[in-house]
Amino acid sequence: MFKIKQKLYIHQNILYPFNWNKLHHREKYNQITTNQEELNKLEEHFKRIYHGMIPNNLFNSRNLPRISQFKIKGIKSAFIRSFSKKLIRLDKIQYHDSNASLPQYVQKVMENYKTNKFPKRPGHEPILKNILIKDKDSIAIEVPIWNETNDKVITGHIDLLQIE
Repeated sequence: MFKIKQKLYIHQNILYPFNWNKLHHREKYNQITTNQEELNKLEEHFKRIYHGMIPNNLFNSRNLPRISQFKIKGIKSAFIRSFSKKLIRLDKIQYHDSNASLPQYVQKVMENYKTNKFPKRPGHEPILKNILIKDKDSIAIEVPIWNETNDKVITGHIDLLQIE
């Protein structure tokens, strides 16, 4: 059975349920012979998050930017397509079509909601939680992140963290 650790955070009146699949994390640690030090650091970081040892004051400050507030405007769609293809060619990002595992997990949650006649479509959390439980590469969701550099602070949350 899976072992998921959860810690609920409310940042700027938005619920962020940090979930960490310790079993998947441990399995990755046992599979991967390189970067074990980084996997250990990640585990320690997740433990701190799980125990509430994050700077909540930064996340709740309305004066500090959140990464989700940043938008790039004025870029033509042709450039975005070209740039995306270049990143794929350079192996910086991966393209996943509808036959890949993540879209299939999403589709199953959608079908479940439809079959059970839920009044509305599933939100972010049930989809991410389903992926975290079923996908062995997924180790955490809604991971709070922050960076303080030169008296500048930015905060955010990683929706889904995977190790392949």
